Amino acid sequence: MSGRRRWLPALLRQPAGLFSSIVLALLVLAAAVSLLWTPRDPNEADTARAWLPPGPSFWLGTDGAGKDIVSQLLAGARVSVVVIVGAALVAGVLGIAVGALASLTARWVREPLAVLIDILIAFPTLLIAMMLAAVFGGSLIVVVAAVGIGYGVSIARVLRAEIAQVAGADFILAARAAGLGRLAIARRHILPNVAPVFIVQLSLSAALALLAEAALSYLGYGAPSGTPSWGRMLAQVQGYISVHPLAALWPGLAITLTVLALNLFGDALREATDPRLLRPSARPMDDADPADQALRLGVGR
Repeated sequence: MSGRRRWLPALLRQPAGLFSSIVLALLVLAAAVSLLWTPRDPNEADTARAWLPPGPSFWLGTDGAGKDIVSQLLAGARVSVVVIVGAALVAGVLGIAVGALASLTARWVREPLAVLIDILIAFPTLLIAMMLAAVFGGSLIVVVAAVGIGYGVSIARVLRAEIAQVAGADFILAARAAGLGRLAIARRHILPNVAPVFIVQLSLSAALALLAEAALSYLGYGAPSGTPSWGRMLAQVQGYISVHPLAALWPGLAITLTVLALNLFGDALREATDPRLLRPSARPMDDADPADQALRLGVGR
């Protein structure tokens, strides 16, 4: 079995990988189920049933407006998945593109881009998202764009140094001597060696994106009014936590478990896909082509 096909069993063999995979799978399942079914309308309010305890009719009880907590959690999972996936895609594409440009291009491009990255990273992501929300209104698109760009700059800064280090290694010189072009070197040698760092940074960005959305929704700048989200659920019960702690426990627990799972998943996936940790092929070095020899030299650095 090739290294590329071993990553899933290797991921699930790790306790952290198994736990995080189960939590994230349940999150996706909850989001998918909420598209078709929820026990009640998440926005259905009835003050006559406010603060009901868990029971057969309302499995986790109701909040101060009489809304079903289970239904809100399921609908909030949908918002969380959109934010996590959207922000991770924006941050990942931006981070790897800018990081590569800032480390592999000509000096007159690298240096100004590095300065620009340092300037942009000085601005707090949440502040930028709040400013954009104030201008364009509360929207998941604004949250995803602002959070993705903010954390994408952070990824670019990390990858800039990592790519520059790998590009100056001896095995890259060996690959060039073997006749490989720049694109082939980047695809076959540089990217596999920076992928573990990229995976960890991307998982951190996804977790921070979820926290950012919860914080923005808590402050009223996140998901638009009428869109259930875990942060908005916390905001609605903040004044009653001491009297009705269970109403705040469930969304807080959902956010905590998801953030923990994203962080653990990134670390476990890095362990499962790092080429330096994979068992080397049994094929002798003399029989391998020059590109594979260069890659093995890189893996063993």
